[in-house]
Parts: sequence; structure tokens; C-alpha cells
Amino acid sequence: MSKITTAITPQRFELIAPQIYSILKDELANQFTLTNEAVLDATVLLERSTPPNQDEYPLVSVRYNGSSSLSKSQDGDQLLNNVYAIDCYVAASSSSTSTADSTASLAVARLIGVIREILLNPLYAQLDFPGSEGIVRSVTASAINMTEPSNNQDALTVTYGQLVVNVETNESSEQISPVLIQKFVTAVKLNESEDGFIWNGETLGENNAFNYYFPANL
Repeated sequence: MSKITTAITPQRFELIAPQIYSILKDELANQFTLTNEAVLDATVLLERSTPPNQDEYPLVSVRYNGSSSLSKSQDGDQLLNNVYAIDCYVAASSSSTSTADSTASLAVARLIGVIREILLNPLYAQLDFPGSEGIVRSVTASAINMTEPSNNQDALTVTYGQLVVNVETNESSEQISPVLIQKFVTAVKLNESEDGFIWNGETLGENNAFNYYFPANL
């Protein structure tokens, strides 16, 4: 028989990837408008793990990549280091002035650089969550990973790069709802004698207040 009587709300680490996706979708589109750089006209997806189709380049995928526990506070909150992978795919073909591998490599580096600057901008210190909620403790970029260009789609050279982003969150478990007692009685004996005192009280039914009675002899 189930003992949990309330619905479990989403944990904070669950909220981060969709939020990063939303930020990048808006900000990359704006950067493309400002710069007219083709590589910034990227398709942004959430939790896409399969390689892009030929008509999807450039592509950015935001993926949750696991968490590790950093510490636990006295009130039971657990500090988590959450890892998110920002996968970037860019395709290019050779031209009279540059080779496809060079063009693709430079383009994916540019795309990762812009994404890194967006997520580390002070305006997104809380990843656009309301600051009062305190969902995000810190956002850092811990790694940039690159692969060698591969020529595998109709003379297109594809380059893949990844930005690893770490987001620290406080995770708290729902506490057990207390049951309000109606009365209490406490008896204390002095040493091994039959002498002692009794404390008792009862709820008044208003704002969980109690009416306490002074000790009486046993």
C-alpha cells in the first residue's frame, strides 16, 4: 500500500535542460539576426541523440548527462552538480577559397563560442528562473570537446563539437506532514522515589496554539 499521499513535483535538475533549450532557441535566433552568420541560424532541439539529417545543419541539441552529489545540508537539502551536454553539428562543402574541413571546424567552434557566451552571461546567472526561487546556484562551462571532420554525406564535411555545462542545484525532498497532537502528558520522577511532577497541555484549536498547565505533584 502506498504511503506517499501527495503528488511528487518535478525535481530542479529536471527543469534545467528545457530551460537551456528555451534560452538557446531565442538567443541564437537573435544573434543570427544581429550578425547574419549562417552558422547561428541553427536548429535547436531538446534531448536529440541521433545524428542530424542533411537538411538539419547546423544543429544544436541540449541533453541532460547525469548528476553527482556534492554535499548535504543540515536541513536535508542535497547540493547536486548536474551535467548538460550541448551537442553542435555543422556541415560544410569545399569552395574556391577554403576546404570543407576547415570551414566546418571553424564554424562549429564559432557556434560553441556563442553558446558558451550566452549561458555564462550574467543576465542568465539564474538561467532565467525567477531569482527568488533559488533554483540555480551556479552555471559553469567545464569542457569543450571536438571531433575530427568527417566526409560522409554527399560531399559534405560534418564536424561535431560539444560544450559541457555544469549547473549546481539544491534538491530537497518533501518532508512528512506532521500530525498535530491534541493533548500531551509528561511525568517525571525524582531519582528512584515516587515523588515527581506532571506536565500536561492541550491544543486550543487556533493557530496550533497549546494551553500548558503548570507541573503538579505526582
